[in-house]
Amino acid sequence: MGGADGGYSEAQHRPGEVYEYGEFGLDFDEALASVWYHKAADGGRAGAKCFLRSAYEYGELCLDVDKNQALELPQGVDRRQRGWAESTRRSLL
Repeated sequence: MGGADGGYSEAQHRPGEVYEYGEFGLDFDEALASVWYHKAADGGRAGAKCFLRSAYEYGELCLDVDKNQALELPQGVDRRQRGWAESTRRSLL
């Protein structure tokens, strides 16, 4: 995956989305999405940190609910809101 494998945090965020939504013919895989979001967050990607905060708050992406871990990450757009927006966008295509 080019830049994603090379540690480029912006490029690491996208595979997380691809696996989370099963895009480009790849299977839906929350565990792999979580791995890629963690890599992007570790690289400083703010969006990935916000997604992980929400995932820890609600026990999504194969993560256990962990309020302490969630509080260590910045607050942003709730993954559930983003999921609704993404499904709406796809239905319009």
